[in-house]
Amino acid sequence: MGVSIISRKFLLVGGRKLSRRIFDVKVAKKGQIVIPKPLRERFRIREDSRVTLVATEEGVVIRPSLQRPWSGLRGLLKGAFTVEELDRLLEEAKRSLLGAK
Repeated sequence: MGVSIISRKFLLVGGRKLSRRIFDVKVAKKGQIVIPKPLRERFRIREDSRVTLVATEEGVVIRPSLQRPWSGLRGLLKGAFTVEELDRLLEEAKRSLLGAK
């Protein structure tokens, strides 16, 4: 997602204009900060979202972490199939995809 400064007053982030580009936030006792709502909404940062902190010469950059599409699916099928059923499904998939017999 590209970030472009289009004037001193506006910041264009991913094609959408933010009216403020500098937000002053307070650091709590345990190092916690609150990401301002316009930024959370723009970058789809919700409760339990993960972010990446990047140290640069100018300071710290906070980026939304890429979520793996399968995160949260772990254990979903636990106990749903037996080993024999999975072997059969795998063989069927091989036959249909590879034309194997």
